[in-house]
Amino acid sequence: MDFGSLTIRELLKYCLDTEDESAWNEFLRKVQPTAATTIIRALDFKAEPSMVDDLVQNTWLKLFANHREPLRRIRGDHDNSIFAYVKRTAFNVAQDYIRSLRPIDLAESIDDPDFVEPPNDHYKTDFGDARIEDIERCLKELSHEPNFQRDYNIFWLHYRQGYTAKEIAQLPSITEGKKRLEEKGVEGVLYRLKMKLKECGKPTSTGV
Repeated sequence: MDFGSLTIRELLKYCLDTEDESAWNEFLRKVQPTAATTIIRALDFKAEPSMVDDLVQNTWLKLFANHREPLRRIRGDHDNSIFAYVKRTAFNVAQDYIRSLRPIDLAESIDDPDFVEPPNDHYKTDFGDARIEDIERCLKELSHEPNFQRDYNIFWLHYRQGYTAKEIAQLPSITEGKKRLEEKGVEGVLYRLKMKLKECGKPTSTGV
């Protein structure tokens, strides 16, 4: 079948009726720009390409949940109703991600003179009076790693905001591939980064 000749509504109906994998690929290809553009705008054009890709994938998970039920519920005869629904879903996914970061401003400059060192017990127990600037500098030696931004976020969610590993694992933005990172995985990230800080000569305790 020539999927390119179908309208987006005709294509979606065919997908839902047949579950044809090739048809679904064509459907996602057609709506992907709408999802990606919506996410980029919602994040104020500051998102890394890899983060946009992750949030687009989260959008697909929302749309495909419960045997494609969200897509089956789309109302309206016009093709724009489908793009509008994709846009709204992508926007909600981006807002969920923004809310997951809001307790701490991860874009906040560590050199900001108004920055107050984290008061939570996790930081004090593990690092004592160690300067955040020094810890930050050591962590950024790992910036070449593919999961650095995720791991960096995990570190400061724990040590700035005081989130536990379990709480961090429940955030929608903390993933490993297409799956959410489990509590043990978060603990592993924190342990590995603490070992990195130990190599840099920063005081660390043995617990997470």
